[in-house]
Amino acid sequence: IEASCIAVLATATWAEIRKLPAWEDFDNRIADELIFEVLSERKPEWINDWAEAHVAHNAENWNVVRRLVRAGIATRSTSDAMISGMLACLDAYCLPTAESIDRLLLADPELLEVEVWRLFEVQRPNSLNFAVRDESRHSISSTLLKRQQHPGWLDAFLLLAREGKLSRERLLQESLISIEREFPDSMSRWFPRLHEALEPTADERRTFLPRYLSYLQSPNASTVTFALNVLSELEPTGLLDDRDVISQLGLVLFDKTKARAKQALKLLEQIEKRTPALKPDVAEAAITALSHNAADIQRAAWKLIEPIATQHSARLHNPIRTALDAVAASVRGAIDQWLTQTDPSRAESRTTSEVTTRNRHSPSQPAASGRTVDVGLKPVPETNVTVPSVKGCIDGVFAEPKPPLANQTILCDLLNQLESLPEPLVRAARLHELNAVIDNGRLSLPPVNLRSLDVPRIGQPVIPIQTVEELIDACAAAVESLESADEIERLLDGILRLCDQRPDDFELRTAALQRRVLSKLKSSGAGGGATFLGDSILADVNAVIWAWLTGEVSQQTIIREINIHGQNLRGSTAGGEAWIAFPPDEPSWLRMAFSERAKRIAERAANQQAMPLLSAPTHAGGWIDPVVLVRRLQQFGGQLTDVPTLDQALALLRLAFINRPAALQSLTSESGEFVDALRFALGEPRVTSGPTAAIWCAAARARSPWENDPVVEQLHPDLGPDTGPAATYRLEFYPAQEHPGKLTLTVQPRRVTREPQRWNHLPVGKLKDDFELQTPTPVDPNLMLSLHEGLPEFQYANSGPPMLRWAFTVWPANSTPLLARGLFHLKKNIDWKSRLWTNRVYLERLLNPDEPLTEVAALLLVIGLAAKEPGEVAVATDVAIHAIHDGRLIGSVLGPVLRGTLSTDLFRISRWAKALTEIARPSALHAEVVRSILASVLTGDLKSDFKDLAALLELYYELTLQTGAAIEEPTRAWLSGFSGSGKAAKVVRQLLKIDPAAPNPSAQEALQLAAQWRLERVQRWQQQ
Repeated sequence: IEASCIAVLATATWAEIRKLPAWEDFDNRIADELIFEVLSERKPEWINDWAEAHVAHNAENWNVVRRLVRAGIATRSTSDAMISGMLACLDAYCLPTAESIDRLLLADPELLEVEVWRLFEVQRPNSLNFAVRDESRHSISSTLLKRQQHPGWLDAFLLLAREGKLSRERLLQESLISIEREFPDSMSRWFPRLHEALEPTADERRTFLPRYLSYLQSPNASTVTFALNVLSELEPTGLLDDRDVISQLGLVLFDKTKARAKQALKLLEQIEKRTPALKPDVAEAAITALSHNAADIQRAAWKLIEPIATQHSARLHNPIRTALDAVAASVRGAIDQWLTQTDPSRAESRTTSEVTTRNRHSPSQPAASGRTVDVGLKPVPETNVTVPSVKGCIDGVFAEPKPPLANQTILCDLLNQLESLPEPLVRAARLHELNAVIDNGRLSLPPVNLRSLDVPRIGQPVIPIQTVEELIDACAAAVESLESADEIERLLDGILRLCDQRPDDFELRTAALQRRVLSKLKSSGAGGGATFLGDSILADVNAVIWAWLTGEVSQQTIIREINIHGQNLRGSTAGGEAWIAFPPDEPSWLRMAFSERAKRIAERAANQQAMPLLSAPTHAGGWIDPVVLVRRLQQFGGQLTDVPTLDQALALLRLAFINRPAALQSLTSESGEFVDALRFALGEPRVTSGPTAAIWCAAARARSPWENDPVVEQLHPDLGPDTGPAATYRLEFYPAQEHPGKLTLTVQPRRVTREPQRWNHLPVGKLKDDFELQTPTPVDPNLMLSLHEGLPEFQYANSGPPMLRWAFTVWPANSTPLLARGLFHLKKNIDWKSRLWTNRVYLERLLNPDEPLTEVAALLLVIGLAAKEPGEVAVATDVAIHAIHDGRLIGSVLGPVLRGTLSTDLFRISRWAKALTEIARPSALHAEVVRSILASVLTGDLKSDFKDLAALLELYYELTLQTGAAIEEPTRAWLSGFSGSGKAAKVVRQLLKIDPAAPNPSAQEALQLAAQWRLERVQRWQQQ
């Protein structure tokens, strides 16, 4: 194989080389020495193009290219790819020896002229930046070389500067210029290290002062920290212009990282002590910190402001009063008191808004009436409390909520409207229970009941494709981008129904589309790969489109490819071309089910055998209107010989809860096993069950998704969860003792089989088995029990978001089996070690206002709120905000799950505190629900020594002051027995000072919001 590659390099033109399969990789199969010999002899005119491509494909190919340059065969290049290659190859991490980088550079002194300085200009992949490389070298030095000296790039630059080989002055300049280029923080953080290691003198510091000040505005956290450290060091020397420093600190005082905000306040304090004339300016700047997210930053700011403000009240009174609305409840009392003292008339003539933004009560103040809707952060205006909408929310079902009613007496009028609404919907929203939910000042809301067949859980209607012209346009759009599961089903349905229609100019009109589809199938990106092998849902859809356009069904083949091991590789074929594909060795049942269904559609489309797609959804989310399904059945004449069992089962699982009596009534003359199963699914009390387990298990789950079906269980026993018997989920938390704890989720019942039972115990994390998901292996893919599949290969992340979105449409009535799998995926990647964007789809599912928030869903939400990846946290936060708004999320739903999860010590408590703070913002109801969640957590035998527990205690303290609520007795008992120390103990002492008989004046307001929003929910249901 190597000889074949050498022959190509020695004889082919550059154009011929580029046409080879995987041409970028073929010369990597040749030793560098042989490449050098061949190209030295041949000296092709295209060598410079080859050199750029060779290094761009693999940075470590720079070695042989550099050797060709030094031999005068190739031209010297300082392109970005070449500079990245130089860094990779000179770094001892990539070399077989641990020789220092400075020695390697001195051995090739030409690199010190231009290339070394280009290293400060080129943005490189994260793995090829100075910080990561030096940290990798340090890791190697510590672990493999037993702490042997292993100098990195920082050491190399310092040594070369010391020896006079590189200009120290230029290194100082270039390190700062690189900071100004605003590379990503992971790359930018190294340049301040170099700058400080060069030890700038006082005169040099003075020269760089404007730059240091400007870095306070940098978006990179490490750059801001560097600037603060330098300025704090220079402040006592008198080199700084204090007015300039004060003017640049505004953004830092609002920095979300408390350490930087504290450092900025300390710098202001230094200026205030050294330059008394600037005290008012210092206080004005510090007022910005009163809007910081953290209450302790606000307290520190007020401690600095108060003595100055007392002396300069005329200048500072209005700015402080303006900032009051954003102040935390625990700080607001002291500021309000100062405002009253400095302006006595304010005590008798406060505006309504000033009164209502005060905290309900505090340890030093009596309770005050009124309302507040913030959590010590930015307030929401009184008449504009609204839950932020999520763009593209599930099927457009979620409507923008209306502002809450301002008059509490309207609550009775709201409840009086119930008589005109359907009783089953009122019962599901539990509106009739809202008259008696306030007990001794405590709000105890019941969650809405979404496990009811009376709730019309459907999305917007799906408009079928009607014409060939419309189908061509839809396919052209899908080939470029296809994310929606509804659009996938709409395309498959359109192709199957219209495949027998061929306009005279069909070939001409679709020629460009054919080329694009083939290009996508052959690509390694989205839309390409193995076809009909459970590999990629987008590849399968493209293959169906190809079959419709050309009459050819893509097949699997064996490709003889130039391979380092001489292996035969698997591939797919279409249009007379073959491409390498790597289908999964053991794909999940559900992915194979989609591939099998897609292949059958492709075969019929290729033969122009049109028919309706029995399981095509009529409404977004996968739902099928039962009346429409009966019409489709009647089109088949009641005979489904051409419809696979898989599609029949899928059609039953997708039955919507609407129009079931009407559909059942219209089933008159049809007969057959599927018709009997459909009758049973629609509620017919007496039906004789048939022999096909797949159909009858699906009918049982459609009839009642959450209850056991003894009829089907007796006829088709021991098949596992969600067949005859409904699945049950047992969630167990094992608290941390000496080591972190563990979560287990067990799905029952087990499938009885003569073969050894195969169960999945999935470890998560580093060398510890902290999460187990036990699920039974399905016996028949037609049963759709792949939703409970227990194989490790059940990795929807490998198929991308479209596959998982489609999986949720298989059984739209019950997402719990898939959400249970999501627990594993989110927990496994909680610290974002892999870029698994698909994980967000699990959380997106919970945005649907009609998705029940089961215990499994609640745990998924808790894990999402603890994630490191900002996108996952943002979706989880939106889920919680909307779930409180629509009545799915209350304290008793999330609190116990959060408490159990916290006890395992597997997650960072500070992340929960941050997310819950955001969740509490939108309204009094949100604040009350979050407060009750925390009250449920801080009870019983919960340990008091968890790291960052103080963050949750602080939030609970702020919300308790804000709402004026009393501390529940179980929580007060836990607080009284608190044995911790430090910051947490200080907050506990403050909490125990709160009046145990506080009336919770915000409860009535929260109740009013709950009633209004649930009434809107019922009205939406009624319209559906």
